Amino acid sequence: MIAVVIINWNDTAASLRALRSITATDAVLPILVDNDSVDDPTPVVLSAPPDARVERLTENRGYAAACNHGVSVASAACRSCARDEQ
Repeated sequence: MIAVVIINWNDTAASLRALRSITATDAVLPILVDNDSVDDPTPVVLSAPPDARVERLTENRGYAAACNHGVSVASAACRSCARDEQ
């Protein structure tokens, strides 16, 4: 099992595309870290890929800090961060 952390900031649609692309296999534990977006992506994300975990930060800490947060809460032995950009 590998945890893949996707960082979201005000672009839930792009994050959903990224989550869908990494959940094509059961070996991935998707984690979305929201970097204090204006709109809460939690309801949309939880209704999309199965077993996705959402972590909302109360302030925008930047990409690296958000990745570090996602990696720190992941339970998988292998962990990776990915951008949701196209």
